[in-house]
Amino acid sequence: MHADLSISKFSASYIAKLQWDEVQATVQRIQNVIKRCLSAHEKLETSLQDLSRTGDFQSCKTTRKLADGLFKELSKELKLLLCFLQSSPQAAQILPKLDAGKAGNNMEVL
Repeated sequence: MHADLSISKFSASYIAKLQWDEVQATVQRIQNVIKRCLSAHEKLETSLQDLSRTGDFQSCKTTRKLADGLFKELSKELKLLLCFLQSSPQAAQILPKLDAGKAGNNMEVL
């Protein structure tokens, strides 16, 4: 006896799986944005340490300017990703965790 267990591309479970995969990919992209922010923060910190050691104000100023631009770009990217998550019914179970993390850090993401 042979049973065809293929899932129709129009079935609710298939569509839900695709939506969940999109949510997971979006969360991964958010994690990458956060990693890039942390990297920029580390560069700023190193620049400040160099400033205190060498007194090279111009180098620190340049690093700060580059970081400000990067943070602005990453903020826009993060805002789009969060908007997608807020509009996705599949993300309903993880959004409270994101909100709790944001409130726990007393840090405004956008």
